Amino acid sequence: PDMPVWEDLCSYPSRFVDIYENKLHLPKIINLDWVKAQKALENSRNGDWYLMGSHDNIPAMTYLERIGDMKDGMRKWILLLMSVLLPSIVMAQKCDVLLSKKYLKDSWHCGLSVVSQPARYDWKDWVVTAGVLTATGLSFAFDDEINDIIKSSCSENFQSISGGFGILGEEYVLFPLAFGMYAISAINKDCRLRTASLAVIQTLIFTEVAVAGVKVLSCRARPDEGVGSMQWNGPFSDLSSTSFVSGHAARAFAVAATVSGIYNNKVWVGVTAYSLATLVSCQRLVAMKHWTSDVLFGAALGYFIGRGVAKFNNRLKNIDNLTVIPFSDGYGIGVALKF
Repeated sequence: PDMPVWEDLCSYPSRFVDIYENKLHLPKIINLDWVKAQKALENSRNGDWYLMGSHDNIPAMTYLERIGDMKDGMRKWILLLMSVLLPSIVMAQKCDVLLSKKYLKDSWHCGLSVVSQPARYDWKDWVVTAGVLTATGLSFAFDDEINDIIKSSCSENFQSISGGFGILGEEYVLFPLAFGMYAISAINKDCRLRTASLAVIQTLIFTEVAVAGVKVLSCRARPDEGVGSMQWNGPFSDLSSTSFVSGHAARAFAVAATVSGIYNNKVWVGVTAYSLATLVSCQRLVAMKHWTSDVLFGAALGYFIGRGVAKFNNRLKNIDNLTVIPFSDGYGIGVALKF
């Protein structure tokens, strides 16, 4: 052809199809795969051009062999340097630093994004929300009966054994855990883990504020006070009665939603996180520290916050979807960023 044809790898536009397939009669591009291109190069079909994908850990000499058909030696070395240096530069830009001005500013916008989530809900989100509110409302009506069943079914030994799970919902455990994740990510230069740790810190702060606000406004009596589930003392009236909502359940589910949202391509992370959060919540019922409605609403509140924080940070970082692709053609050398 007498002019360059640029392909939009994200949308495969009709203009490209018209020129590439209909006028030039070239084969349709199904996907980008460097392995197939490598096999083609092994057949010594010199002079052919091959469409290939991009992978992070291609050895330098192998990469030089793959671009061996290019005549200009300078282009090879420029492309090699770009392929080695640019990914590290991009990753360095993506890693936030704890207590930096940017992180604090992002945390403010993250909080606003979490609060405004319902404005972006679709019908599925509203169905889930309605279901959670309905379940919580029903549990209010049967809190005393459910509490009696739990009390009669669980022995003191069982309560003692289950007490170990409750510690996983404590602030003094979760905050050091998040800071430990951050330290490990800094040592290993793991930007995804760093993003997860910073997101968990945001989540815990937002959750603490939300839980404290609900507790002091409701001042609901706890099950072990022996006055029944309908004892609501009102705003700031009795700060020793802070049953609603369960802070342990809120924190556990908030962290679970955040971590599983950041690592959304690893099923085992979500399964593990939500399983531990469920055990923490159940322990609060067994220990007679909360009513069922406290735990359900706390878990829902934590999930709401954690989900919002994870979505905000994923939009901000695009952790998995950014690929740096150096390329060269008859018109120059360039870099493509694929999101």
